[in-house]
Amino acid sequence: KWINAMVEDFDIWEVQLDVHEDGCFKKIVKTPKAKGKGSISTKEVIMENSQDKQKVPMKSFKGNMANYFSIGIDARIGLGFEKNRSTTRCLNKCVYCWEGFKKMFLSTLKINSIISSLAVIEGGDGICDVDIEIEDLDKKAITVVSTKGNSDNKSAVIKGNPATLVCLNINSFMGGASDVWAASRGKSGLQPSGSNEKFGEQSFGDSKLEFVVFNSATSLGIERFVNGRGKRVFQGQGPFEYRFHNNDPNGNPVTTYFQIDGEFYQVVSPKLAIVKPHCKIPGGRIKVLIEASSRK
Repeated sequence: KWINAMVEDFDIWEVQLDVHEDGCFKKIVKTPKAKGKGSISTKEVIMENSQDKQKVPMKSFKGNMANYFSIGIDARIGLGFEKNRSTTRCLNKCVYCWEGFKKMFLSTLKINSIISSLAVIEGGDGICDVDIEIEDLDKKAITVVSTKGNSDNKSAVIKGNPATLVCLNINSFMGGASDVWAASRGKSGLQPSGSNEKFGEQSFGDSKLEFVVFNSATSLGIERFVNGRGKRVFQGQGPFEYRFHNNDPNGNPVTTYFQIDGEFYQVVSPKLAIVKPHCKIPGGRIKVLIEASSRK
């Protein structure tokens, strides 16, 4: 297989998510005990202050992304799954389905109640050094910003109020849903929808990311068995910047969930998130071997 494999580029991305002063990150923590299995709970992420070595709550999260980054109910389901993960693959599928079923009856903030805007910075050289400054973006807007000063910038609004916004680098998602981008061809998640002809095929080595929304936990579950539940939002090089609402519809600080390549977190009072090519890797990509039989 090594002899017959093809060498291809694979993009590696960096995700940074910052919270307000009253915000924090939480993740699943397993606490060992002298006897028994120990306890599993969701605890705040604490880091050591580099100046005085004091333990303080993390206010800025950075992570490497090779596969996908998502915000919404899928990450909440994943967080619940991590709490109850079993030791067998078959039982894990049952646990995942049960967590998805439970979350259908819990109140989870939808994307338009979490994210106020998604800005896309295109056309810049030295993409890692772009200073993203975005002001007065319309609520629920997807704004394309050109660093070359073009005057044809445009914005659109996400249709309805989807449950999850997924940023894809590969063609699969959630460990079972395959060809998510290809299966959503012709289905727009924007208003006005625009032309789908501008969207190209997906590749993990083209320096582009694909954005897809799912309307509900049900559509996410069905996607694992029947493709085509997602709707296309955008495809481009970025960097990409998410800005979040300060408060939810009830006036409380926004609390939501996100995942990076299957690592699940809860975040309280998020401020902004930036997704960009990994600056510590030349060109933001590595070389990988692709099995000849798996190439399309």
